[in-house]
Amino acid sequence: MSEYKLYYGQSKGRAELLRYLLTFAGQTFEDIRSEGKEEWNELLAKSPYGLLPYLEVDGVAIGQSLSIARFLAKRFDLYGNNDIDQCKVDAVVDSIYIDIFSNMVALHVESDESRKPMLYEKLKKSVDNLLPKINEKVEGDGTFLRSGVSLADIAIYNFFSEYAPHLPWMSSEDYHKLRAIKEKIGSDAKIKTYVANRKETQF
Repeated sequence: MSEYKLYYGQSKGRAELLRYLLTFAGQTFEDIRSEGKEEWNELLAKSPYGLLPYLEVDGVAIGQSLSIARFLAKRFDLYGNNDIDQCKVDAVVDSIYIDIFSNMVALHVESDESRKPMLYEKLKKSVDNLLPKINEKVEGDGTFLRSGVSLADIAIYNFFSEYAPHLPWMSSEDYHKLRAIKEKIGSDAKIKTYVANRKETQF
């Protein structure tokens, strides 16, 4: 059996999708979280691309969070049944993390107050443009793909659990199909146990 070690900081950030994937798959993993800037920098120096998170699988280091997510999805049969399914999953994941989440990060780290309204509008536009389209493309009953749970569903769960609460214009009545996916993944016993026992952080 393979050994998995995930390296990141104390926050959810770009690692929580990976933690959810490993948890949903029932895979034991070592969740290594740096304590303070010095440990963070030490992990950065060891990571394959000078970025966090990174994953070690049987001693082999794998970098880039979305590449890791796709690797885990393939390994744990959470990537659909064919290459068309995989492309559909990739589109959801890229929309959430490359477009929406990147805009959230840009707004969060911006120190120039004069730029924040522009970044806020950019974030809002990306959410309001992409989420309705993802919602329309849901195929299954509580799953994005007709074939069953995939990486797309874990990403949607991550978005509505961790990101949506920070978007004040979003209503709990929006995106019924996506929220049904969130409820389905959130009802998984392994996910419920992980969420109940993890260290709570704002982001």
